Amino acid sequence: MKSISITLIAVLIMACSSYAQVGCRTGDYIYTTANGTYFDGGSTITKFNATDRIIKRNFAADPNCGIDRNTADSYPVAPGTPANPDSKCVSDINLLDEGKLVIYNNADKVNCPIDDNLIYLICSASFLGFALVRKRLSL
Repeated sequence: MKSISITLIAVLIMACSSYAQVGCRTGDYIYTTANGTYFDGGSTITKFNATDRIIKRNFAADPNCGIDRNTADSYPVAPGTPANPDSKCVSDINLLDEGKLVIYNNADKVNCPIDDNLIYLICSASFLGFALVRKRLSL
């Protein structure tokens, strides 16, 4: 029963990180957090926070962590709205570098730093340690 519950928890954690989201694809980045809009005269363009971004990797051994460039460039463009029919977007530090709103899959991102998953590792190690200590004390 314990192995089933542990497996279920692991599946739920993985499922939470694999859903599609809308981001802004420009040049070498996909920006992930929208933080407002601005009017360019013809449409209302969505602005994205420049610090919340995923870099596009150029090849498999690229030292940058992120999404493969070919995968990122093949993401579908999000449907436009009446206020933004062309699905335009920009980062908040460069309003002239227009990109497209795309539907990206966060699971495609290669996480190099261990920091993103550190809480899961600590919880798993704590649970395992607690279980082993409890088992030894009951013997």
